Amino acid sequence: MAIPTAAERYDAEFKRRDDMRGAAAIPLGVLSVLFGLLASMGGRFPLEGPWWWIFWTAFGTATLFLLEAAYYLVRSYHGDTYKYVLSPSEWLKYRQQLADWHEAHGSGANAGVAEAEVELERQYAEYGSDNHETNNRKAEYRFRATTALLLAALFLGVAYIPYMVHLRTTSDQVYNVRIVPTGKE
Repeated sequence: MAIPTAAERYDAEFKRRDDMRGAAAIPLGVLSVLFGLLASMGGRFPLEGPWWWIFWTAFGTATLFLLEAAYYLVRSYHGDTYKYVLSPSEWLKYRQQLADWHEAHGSGANAGVAEAEVELERQYAEYGSDNHETNNRKAEYRFRATTALLLAALFLGVAYIPYMVHLRTTSDQVYNVRIVPTGKE
């Protein structure tokens, strides 16, 4: 098994970042659906009557977990920066400047090129490590968001029981409409 170079690890962290960004769609969709259910259920349940305290306790707890999930989803997507190595044109310019400096000071252009390659390898290693830590932090936020979504769904399920009991036991109001002739024809 070959040990990956610093450049390969650096590239792997950017692939990991892209994978995590793409995976945000599912939790975001679940969050939207759960907020929709929450709004629908909350608008139809009375503030009094049987089972009201079970519903409103579970409803409030689900709301808190959904807000927590929203916070961690936003936090997993924003707020951290990634470090980048020099662009190819900057790298060539830097390498040429080092080669020229070493040529002017008698150690030869190859010494400058070798020093530039060492610097590039150092950047790959340092920035790859920093990006790895950033990805780990974002993965932790994503985990916390997913946990909060699961708990919110659980408490919405608990709130759904008294909600359905209320819907099944409450009769709809029946309106009696009578057409009265006005006498004008």
